[in-house]
Amino acid sequence: MVKYQTKKRKIQLSKKKRVIKGKKTHTKTIKQNGGVNPGIITISNNGTGGEPGLSQQCIWISIRDYLRYHRGETHHTVRSLKASVGLDPNTDTMEFDNNNRMLQNGLEQLCRQLCIRGVIIFIESGGIISNFSFDNHNNRIVQTLVYNQDGVCVQGGPRVAEDVYIASFGRHFEVITEIPGYYILSRAVLNPQLQQPQILPSQSKPKVLIHNVYVNTNGLQTDLDKKIADLRIKMVEKTQYIDYYTNEFEENAKEIKKELASIESLKLTSNNVLHKKAKNIIENEYSTKINKLNDQNFKFKKQIIIFKNELKIMEYELELILNQENIEHFKKQIDLAENKILSIIEDIKEINSHIASMEQNKAFNNQTKQLMETEYLSNIEELERVIEEIKTEKELYIERLKEFEIFKEKLEKKIISKNTQGNPFLDSKLITGNPFF
Repeated sequence: MVKYQTKKRKIQLSKKKRVIKGKKTHTKTIKQNGGVNPGIITISNNGTGGEPGLSQQCIWISIRDYLRYHRGETHHTVRSLKASVGLDPNTDTMEFDNNNRMLQNGLEQLCRQLCIRGVIIFIESGGIISNFSFDNHNNRIVQTLVYNQDGVCVQGGPRVAEDVYIASFGRHFEVITEIPGYYILSRAVLNPQLQQPQILPSQSKPKVLIHNVYVNTNGLQTDLDKKIADLRIKMVEKTQYIDYYTNEFEENAKEIKKELASIESLKLTSNNVLHKKAKNIIENEYSTKINKLNDQNFKFKKQIIIFKNELKIMEYELELILNQENIEHFKKQIDLAENKILSIIEDIKEINSHIASMEQNKAFNNQTKQLMETEYLSNIEELERVIEEIKTEKELYIERLKEFEIFKEKLEKKIISKNTQGNPFLDSKLITGNPFF
């Protein structure tokens, strides 16, 4: 799969709301190239599937969520689905990529086994469906990339393979429950196991990219480069979490202000007995809503503080990695300088050896010996000057090394300080899991 931008997406709500089958959903329509580009509604996941030891497994989670949501098959796990097509625990943290033939074949085989066609819908920033997957002029979904294209059903009797629409946000996948006006995934009869947060579509919303940040992971040569890229991706994601909760906090604050204005307006109306009772009831409703919003904002504020603390730790960790690169660089430069000095000292020893040998050589007359000795001594003098220059450079390297080592100590102390502060809201009820529900 083409990888671009970042994994997480924030939810954008349009002002247009509608109710389908008793649950609130939000739709987003965008005029583009003369056509209407629909938004999408998905079942959010954070890549772990709630199974310990898993990460970056969103493509398989999407299929599991489809089976739970649409077929009511709640016994499936990510590991059991992958194991059914021969993918072992070594792939528990392996990110899906079309270039990985093993994972590609596994997904193709799983779609055939489950009698589904895995239709990938590419989503761009802004929450709109990419032109790869949507024909704006003819207002139709285009099936650009499909797993089990021919609709083969390996198990059971003759059946028609079902289309499963999966949103690709670049480096993240989620199963689509609705493309407003084009597609609705029906839900199986509810049972207790379907009440898990990660598979409740009423909590899923259209998604847009908050930070249009691209972290290039192609062509990374060293483990350190990969570690730096991974950390930068996590920092972008953490920033998205902060922006999400900040936006929710601000939206709630606006709603609170609106409700308070309604209460003030209510106080200016008639005060006869009948109206007074009605006003009290309405005012209580406003107050209840305000209290609920305040409670939410209290949690949002705490979550923002926690995420900012975690982001700061990541920033320190990145600085520490980059600083360590500088430390290693200057250590290497010091070693090179020392080796150069040792090499030059050996050259000087060799020249002195030539001088001593020349003195004993009767083939040279005194004048020749004097000329050669003068040249040798001149060479020695030049080499000694070079040694002094290298020593000066080495001292500078040592000073820079000390600076970076001091900075390293400071960063390590900052990280320890941030970590030992602990979670100031540990005893409070906070939002957990993927905030993009």
